[in-house]
Amino acid sequence: MRISIINNINEYVDAWEKDELKEFLDRLEEMKEDILKRYEIPFSNHVHFYAMNMYGDLFNLHIHLKDNYTGVHIWDVSGGIRIYHHTGEISKDIWEEAEKRLDMYSLGFMYCTGCGKKIKLDDISSTTYAAVFCLNNKECEEAHKEAQKEFTTF
Repeated sequence: MRISIINNINEYVDAWEKDELKEFLDRLEEMKEDILKRYEIPFSNHVHFYAMNMYGDLFNLHIHLKDNYTGVHIWDVSGGIRIYHHTGEISKDIWEEAEKRLDMYSLGFMYCTGCGKKIKLDDISSTTYAAVFCLNNKECEEAHKEAQKEFTTF
């Protein structure tokens, strides 16, 4: 059983703008814990947080606000392709870029991890964990090989 908690991406942005992002995430975490207890779910990875963009598409959303690490990571709904990530201070620009990337993905495009070129989702040659590579590009083939090496060292 998988349980989803869905919020519009703007709810996260609004909380950040009001300087209440930590409190908002704490409320979501409490909701998650309540769901785990209520339905007697033994593992917390069965409860997922999703953000919805203006096209109605869902995205896996991870926001980390730890003492020494702050990050925003957004994945496709399956969690197989990372669409956007940022580590460091969260600012208005970060949210705007994240929303732009989500909308771009909904329209069928992403940026290649290897060369940075905007590509159609249909033109993705391969993925490695969070990386996406375009077709028929030597530079991207090499970047893909390096990413595979890094991934296999975990």
